[in-house]
Amino acid sequence: MYFEMYGLYLIFGIILSIPIFPKLRKFILDDKFKNNVFVNVIYYVFVLFVFFVSVCYLSESTYNPFIYFRF
Repeated sequence: MYFEMYGLYLIFGIILSIPIFPKLRKFILDDKFKNNVFVNVIYYVFVLFVFFVSVCYLSESTYNPFIYFRF
């Protein structure tokens, strides 16, 4: 049951724990895109978006309005 609910997050965590962003940046920002401002902005917007979504999921899972209901 736990894997059915969080299995996708586990797979994404395993894949993204590999240093994929530096390798992706090095691949994208080769000589032909090195000074392209648009590609740099898109890269950093994507990284910030992934960070923001991660923080949203973390904060969503901690909210429990009935935390003191059993006392």
